[in-house]
Amino acid sequence: MTKQLNLKEFGLQKTDEGYENAPLFASLKAEDLGKPGAEASGMIKKAEVREFETEKKVVLTLVIAKLTKSEGGDVRSLPLNKTNLASMLNAFGEDLDAWEHKIVDLKVETTKFKGKTVPCVRIYEGA
Repeated sequence: MTKQLNLKEFGLQKTDEGYENAPLFASLKAEDLGKPGAEASGMIKKAEVREFETEKKVVLTLVIAKLTKSEGGDVRSLPLNKTNLASMLNAFGEDLDAWEHKIVDLKVETTKFKGKTVPCVRIYEGA
């Protein structure tokens, strides 16, 4: 009996050209939740450090109860900026494994970016 690898576990997918990195879950954007003031709750499925071109970031994989553009739950990734990382560290500590299965609140707020006020996602410890 042969044992088949689950390619998704290793972040790979098979294409006509061979094996390559599989796309990550779609990133959560403020507009996915709605206008400033909109809220949603979710559960942290996974928290991990990923290396990007110029920096490392903690990235959450979230199961979100309800998004405005889809029915039911949806899985999205959320790379944490310094503000959201500090919020999660204050809530859950430095052990990323301990963050799994924690409930969080997601809120659309605004921030200044390159001189403009833009919507952003803020993450807080869930009730």
